[in-house]
Amino acid sequence: MLANLHLNRLYNLSLVKFYIVVLSISLLCSVFFFAPSFVAWDLTQSDHFETARTFSLRSQIEDPFRRDIEPSLYWRLLIPLIAYVAQLPFIVILFVPLIGLMLHLYVVCSLVLKFTGRREDAFYATMLTSSFASTWITTGFLGIFIIFPVLALTLIAFLKDKRVLYLVAFLAPWMSEYYVLGIPVALCARYILFRDEMNLPEILKVIAPGVLVYGLIRCIVTALYPEYDANGWKFLYSCLRNTVWYLPYAPLAWWFAYRLGWIYLWKAMASLGSISVRTRVVMICAMIATLTAVTLLGSAMTANVMVFFPLFLTGFLVSPRAFQERYLGLIVVLNFIIPAAYVDFVKFKIKSPLLIELGRLLF
Repeated sequence: MLANLHLNRLYNLSLVKFYIVVLSISLLCSVFFFAPSFVAWDLTQSDHFETARTFSLRSQIEDPFRRDIEPSLYWRLLIPLIAYVAQLPFIVILFVPLIGLMLHLYVVCSLVLKFTGRREDAFYATMLTSSFASTWITTGFLGIFIIFPVLALTLIAFLKDKRVLYLVAFLAPWMSEYYVLGIPVALCARYILFRDEMNLPEILKVIAPGVLVYGLIRCIVTALYPEYDANGWKFLYSCLRNTVWYLPYAPLAWWFAYRLGWIYLWKAMASLGSISVRTRVVMICAMIATLTAVTLLGSAMTANVMVFFPLFLTGFLVSPRAFQERYLGLIVVLNFIIPAAYVDFVKFKIKSPLLIELGRLLF
């Protein structure tokens, strides 16, 4: 009752102030409960995985096409190219993920507000999003742009403006190949919400050209210069060869990405019951294929499963009103209390609250 009383004050704010308050509270709560490891933010050392990417990123900004960098960055060219052409200082590039994060939180808040008309739902959805891996990886890891493919997939799933979708479809593959792998999930989320008005051939005409151009260029370059592709056959073979060692930890990595947020992913899956059996089978197979691909083709299992974020947001929007009123606030609170951890092929690290990380930094 007390919480509802305070949330009712959100309606007294102008729309701009509402967004500022919600985004600020969400980001502050994320940083407080899942703080960056400040002791690892030492750019003179390369032995901390939270900052390891920054050394390759700095080199890539100086020359976007160089190959003496981390192989996973070879084709993530968009931001380094912009930085190179605009001659942006490296410190500015380190803030780009935070800008993307704030844009992502704004998109979530505005979408939920548009669909439900309830400011408290928009507040809770944004708070819940800020407790997910895509947020605390962005605030805690330097030089990581995971938030941009997640944002792009969210736009593909929910936006109707074709001009924006064309732009996203052409630019997003050059930020991360995980956008391409996540497209089936985004389309499934879009179908669940808009199946009465969704024209699949039409939406494919919008997003397919960008993927085809990206894929064609990458295939041609890889065929002519195999050393230019980090995800060629040798990489795939090494992933499959080592699967037996890291795959048992994949469910743990998936859990930590969303924790109680998985409830809403299952809500989205449960809504498939009203869809024809054939369509349901196709969608489930597409999701399984995506989950398999993002798990096998990238070591950052906790981060990569965030391509399912559009499905989470869909589940949030289709959840019954009675369920939301009874459990939503509790889910949000518990998701900040339940520990989060980053898991990949070789690392497992629990995220600590801000007071502990400040203590480590000072003492």
